[in-house]
Amino acid sequence: MTGKRRREQQPITRLARGQPCTIRIPGVCAPSPENETTVPCHYRLAGLSGAGFIPPPFMFAFGCFACHQYVDSHHDAETRLAHAEGCFRTLGTLKKMGVTL
Repeated sequence: MTGKRRREQQPITRLARGQPCTIRIPGVCAPSPENETTVPCHYRLAGLSGAGFIPPPFMFAFGCFACHQYVDSHHDAETRLAHAEGCFRTLGTLKKMGVTL
């Protein structure tokens, strides 16, 4: 990720810290007590992301460390669905927080 893109991501990363995991993969999800390992987990979709660049800012879910690792290494339909649902839950959370992307 370039320095410019990393700077653009900083507000989203700060926003994710302390939020509960919205991906919630059964048997995988292991949020920390204060959700300090929560990060934005970007949803990869052909045509909107690829090698060397991340998806648009609105395509992410709040994810704990364990769920983030899992969605980055498993690409089956069930995992992708859990991640997509997490993205929608995150959008709902952001709306409640008054955040617009």
